[in-house]
Amino acid sequence: LKRAAKWGLDPIIHASSLDERLSQFQSELESTDRSINDFNVVVWADLRVDDDRETAKRRYLDSVMGQFATQFRHQDEDAVIANNWVGTVDDVVGDLMALKKRGVSRIVVMHTVNETFEEMLQQTRVFAEEVMPRVIHG
Repeated sequence: LKRAAKWGLDPIIHASSLDERLSQFQSELESTDRSINDFNVVVWADLRVDDDRETAKRRYLDSVMGQFATQFRHQDEDAVIANNWVGTVDDVVGDLMALKKRGVSRIVVMHTVNETFEEMLQQTRVFAEEVMPRVIHG
């Protein structure tokens, strides 16, 4: 964040730490001639979309990404799910609409959580065809 403030780079912040990191970024901006309005904050998270929330949660937690978060980083399963875009299309649309209402206009899906190439294509297709149109027009 220090470099972003100093060099005028848009900060990229994980969805789970948005409030905390924005506060830190504001503090960094105090030593510059820039304001938060000079930046487009980019928010990122992992994505897993399924027909029901429990399936999405289970598939995320059983994936390499889920295992890394819970076993290596020792994060609570519920926190891991809450801190990423995991659930039904409606759940993910709700998460992204909440960001949009806060003024966030740029997001990055860091990982489409899946086990196969075909699953990755399916996740990407659902996001592009079912989630994003609703967020754009919502």
